[in-house]
Amino acid sequence: MKRYVIHIVTITFFLSLGSCAYYNTFFNAEKYFESARSKKEAATGKETLPRDAKKNFQRAIEKSWKVINLYGDSSSWADDALFLIGKSHYELEEYDKAREIFEQFAQKYIQSEWLPASKVWLGKTYLMLGDKEKALERFSAILASDADDDLKAEAHLYLAHLYFESETYDKAIEHYTQVLELSGDEVLSTEALFSMAEANYLLGYYDKAIENYEDILKYDIPMSKRYDALARLIDALIEKKDYDSAIALMRNILTDQRYKSYFSLIEVKLANISEFQESKEFARSQYREVLRKYPRTEGAALAAFYLGQQFEYDLGQFDSAKTMYDRVRKEFPKAEAVEEAVQRGKLLAAYLKIHNQIKKDYEDLYKLEHGDSSLVDSMVTGMDTVEVASRPQPDLPLSSGELSANEERDVPNKTVEGLRPAEGEEANASQVATRSIKKIKEKKVAVSRTAEQVEKSLHRNLYNLGEFFLLSYERPDSALRPYRQFIERYPQDTVLTPKAYFSLYTAYQALSDSIDAEKVKKELYDLFPESIYSKKLQGRLTETKKTEKSPAHKKYLQAESLWENEHYDQAISLFREIARQDSGSNWALKSRYSVAWLYENILQDTDKAIEAYKLLLKEYPKSPTAKIAKAKITPPAAEKPVAQKTAADSSASKTGPKRRLDVLERKLTPKPGFEKDLELDEVAPKKDFIPQKEDRKLLDKKRGNKKDDKD
Repeated sequence: MKRYVIHIVTITFFLSLGSCAYYNTFFNAEKYFESARSKKEAATGKETLPRDAKKNFQRAIEKSWKVINLYGDSSSWADDALFLIGKSHYELEEYDKAREIFEQFAQKYIQSEWLPASKVWLGKTYLMLGDKEKALERFSAILASDADDDLKAEAHLYLAHLYFESETYDKAIEHYTQVLELSGDEVLSTEALFSMAEANYLLGYYDKAIENYEDILKYDIPMSKRYDALARLIDALIEKKDYDSAIALMRNILTDQRYKSYFSLIEVKLANISEFQESKEFARSQYREVLRKYPRTEGAALAAFYLGQQFEYDLGQFDSAKTMYDRVRKEFPKAEAVEEAVQRGKLLAAYLKIHNQIKKDYEDLYKLEHGDSSLVDSMVTGMDTVEVASRPQPDLPLSSGELSANEERDVPNKTVEGLRPAEGEEANASQVATRSIKKIKEKKVAVSRTAEQVEKSLHRNLYNLGEFFLLSYERPDSALRPYRQFIERYPQDTVLTPKAYFSLYTAYQALSDSIDAEKVKKELYDLFPESIYSKKLQGRLTETKKTEKSPAHKKYLQAESLWENEHYDQAISLFREIARQDSGSNWALKSRYSVAWLYENILQDTDKAIEAYKLLLKEYPKSPTAKIAKAKITPPAAEKPVAQKTAADSSASKTGPKRRLDVLERKLTPKPGFEKDLELDEVAPKKDFIPQKEDRKLLDKKRGNKKDDKD
């Protein structure tokens, strides 16, 4: 008997040891889970899960599987372990794995005390996987069951989230209210209050939203969530136009060092209120102060963004706006405004490139028209400031409207500032005269382009400016002026001028100006009755079946794009590739001609142009374009020798080079056709030639080109 008792005690001892080990393993798993969850909650708002939280969730999974594997899935702790595994996968955002575990749990442990809770977690998982119907079924089933109030409160919460996402805010508020009535959990209650406040805010119920945010602040919540509630409370006060209450609240926050890391954002909101109260200049000073006091913060990024918006929309200073938009990312790369700031910066960069090139084109045309005397030599008089200020400048829109006041900024009135006497003093005429003839040293300014090249650039960019405002910037009112300028300057352009009329008509239509739209349409019909744009408006344009572009065709279009963006070397390389790979196609012929044309007219490399024309003539001797190539490489006829010069002849001979130069410049080479609107312009052959050595010297002398100069 004694021996029997000893055996029983021994068995009981070992069983208790096993049970303790069993419990300890699961206890450690739970400890890892709770630790990870608290770290995750502390990192709310961050994009990625903290590394130690992720590691602890994974340890919880490992320990829980150890319990099941060692003691079997029928043991007393197996359901606890499997439920913990599912929750850990959910927290790790491994929703597919979590769904498998929770579905397995519902089938295997129908008597488990955790079954109702696992159904809530399964519903949450369906929600995260985007299966809203299954989620709705799960949560509705829980509400219809005899589950306890806390579980029903959680089901109400996620049902409310479902309605919130579908923008059914009234229905969402009903369920959030149920959460507050049923739940005794602070975390659940504050989550419901936050979402309810947001729903009221979006519905325009600002007083109710303010009440919700004030209730949130009564809870013991992390500082990040407390600030979020305060920020939205301030937003609601601003929406109500209760600026005084909002300012008072923000001034109070700025005295509380617990919110020090949010001071920059609060001061930005103060500047926002100044803007809303139409004190825009004061707001700009406040934004600048934020940039000075809080560099490399989210508040500084927002201040730069709002400054950019003011410069763009209120002041029409696109260059300053771009500078500010570019600064947003530098101040705080993760700021919400970064993406929009980058887009606005790129858009304004495109505008500034066009606008600045047009200004340069006008300036270069002025210099070329006035000859060398208009250039500033090494010693010139100070009166040049008067001349520069009085030069004609392009009358171009600078912003989204017809900003006439801002257009004056483009050409600073140096005369007024330079010659104005100091305040309280009378300007002495002799002093002004002395000042105006004062000698100054400046480098000689030269125009490296020919008049033809400048005019081509102006032609292209003036049209592009209209396209920018109409299509990219989506401000048809600002597109009117550049289109009008283009039409007035290039009335004989049969390709782009009809298109400019059509775009002008489109702009007036967008502005609901039917009278001017009809006038433009009539002008288009009268001047270009057979253009595709007239036919389109008259309903005479027949739809042609689009054919698949060949690889050579696609490459040709790419080369054209490179050309238009002034990447000439890359364009030439691609044209040559087309000519080599598809020599039998029309695109190869066009590519050969394009290479020669670029060398001759853009890069002004005569030797390479001649080589390119020779190659074209060799490969396509019977094509119409070969006639152009042949004319280019044929030297001009020699002049007849004169036996004896008379005095009259001597005078005439001096004009000989000038006459030859005029003849050379009158011979314009046709540009290769660019494909526009599904119409391919054909090369129109003209008898022309590449200037030979003597002629090139004359051209170089007139243009002021050095031997190796290129555009």
